[in-house]
Amino acid sequence: MAVIENNDGEILLLQEGKEGIRGNWDLPGGSLDKGESITGCAVRELEEEAGLEGQVEGIIAVVREINSDDQDVLVFAFELSYKQTDIEVDGEEILDYRWVKPQRALNMSLRLDNRRKVIQAFQRDQVVDRSVLHGDLRPE
Repeated sequence: MAVIENNDGEILLLQEGKEGIRGNWDLPGGSLDKGESITGCAVRELEEEAGLEGQVEGIIAVVREINSDDQDVLVFAFELSYKQTDIEVDGEEILDYRWVKPQRALNMSLRLDNRRKVIQAFQRDQVVDRSVLHGDLRPE
């Protein structure tokens, strides 16, 4: 999962288009591909879902959730920086995007409540610098 912030202090939220969660807002993110690093997954998902090229800056939180296969999983939330500003969504998996102040995001219809915990940790500047990440978590 990725939290990215623009120069106006707003974070990127994406509107889900998938069955069962359609219309909910979420942070960019998704499932790990076989052999992929956790940070590599966050970077790839940001590019796939929003067309943005990102770089991991630090880890914000690790949260638990039940996935769509009814499995209990851990979700790693990273702060990412990005280079370009042109966002592209496919209109199917992701319907739309918004840049919103973190406080406003807390009041939106988010996909899961644990997203609020991630946004609150980001607001409190609880990002741990990437230099302290274990080798398996460091960007590739």
